[in-house]
Amino acid sequence: MNRIVLIILLGLLVLAGCQGEETQKVTSPTTPEAPEDEGHVKETEGYTLKHTEPTYITIRDQEFEVVPAFDSTLDYIEFMEENPLESKTEAYASKVVNPFRQEEFGDTRGGDVRPPKNIDALRKSVQKLDSSYEEIVHYIEESLEKSVERFQLDRPTKIYVFPFNPDQLSLIDEMDGVLAHTTDALVWFEIDPEHYTEEALSYTMAHEYHHLAYYEMHPERPVDLVEEALVEGEADAFAEGIYPEAEFPWTRELTKEEETEVINWVNERRYTYEGEDLVEFRDGNERIPKWANYKIGLMIIQDFIKNNPDVTVEEWTKMGPEEILKGSRFADDFDGV
Repeated sequence: MNRIVLIILLGLLVLAGCQGEETQKVTSPTTPEAPEDEGHVKETEGYTLKHTEPTYITIRDQEFEVVPAFDSTLDYIEFMEENPLESKTEAYASKVVNPFRQEEFGDTRGGDVRPPKNIDALRKSVQKLDSSYEEIVHYIEESLEKSVERFQLDRPTKIYVFPFNPDQLSLIDEMDGVLAHTTDALVWFEIDPEHYTEEALSYTMAHEYHHLAYYEMHPERPVDLVEEALVEGEADAFAEGIYPEAEFPWTRELTKEEETEVINWVNERRYTYEGEDLVEFRDGNERIPKWANYKIGLMIIQDFIKNNPDVTVEEWTKMGPEEILKGSRFADDFDGV
């Protein structure tokens, strides 16, 4: 996901080296079964969280911190059980969203909060997610190992694991129980423990890893709608290079008619787009299909890779949109190239 829609993504949060080198890996879980510091133990209805502290992973001297964000969710659950007439929106912002925003972004500004309303389902989800946490970390770690093999980042990364909003049943199904967002050196997952798959979690981690690399190489936000598409398309091309059998709705190729309409729609607002255009680019409208940004971005970079097989992943990640377009069959399709 792109940094320009950070406010949108924060809203979604509450809506829901060298190839030949041997990978050096150190995993340091810091949460024992019974933490000595009782202040970190969270308990609700007889269930005590087993995972309240970060897990530290080092791969080829690259550091990752995986943070289970379960205790703050339990704070919200317990507050609403004790105060059922209080505003869920205000409580969720106070207990979950604002502390996260303050910790990672230094303020509590963000999109409108849409809290989980099914408190009982949320409690069960947190408990199952806590029970599955070691398996989740294992899949994240395996994906990171494969990603780091392709190229390394220059800074440590923090990865949060939140429960998926159980109210969003259709989105949970559509995303195979895994939703993720990335900004700079931070990734946060929303995972449904009953619906997530190893394939979806592993692929998504690789996709977000490429976002981390892209943001490191391109610190300025895009001013070009084609680049907005390439941010997602390149991340999918990177993840498909690791998991070639994976297939998701946003990686399916556009039809010729859809491709033409998407190109026309982009050209109409390529350098003048607004935040609502980014939302429509992803969610679709009466002209363009859902996931249009992912699909056209992936088609562009796939064609570039086919035409330029000697260009490495790191090299094409560093390139700007004009250079990518000129190396693909889309060179004459977009205005301004």
